[in-house]
Amino acid sequence: VLHPLVMVIGFILVSGE
Repeated sequence: VLHPLVMVIGFILVSGE
């Protein structure tokens, strides 16, 4: 199970591009 922080960080990285 992925931690909420991992999902948030990943989302930010994708949105940051």
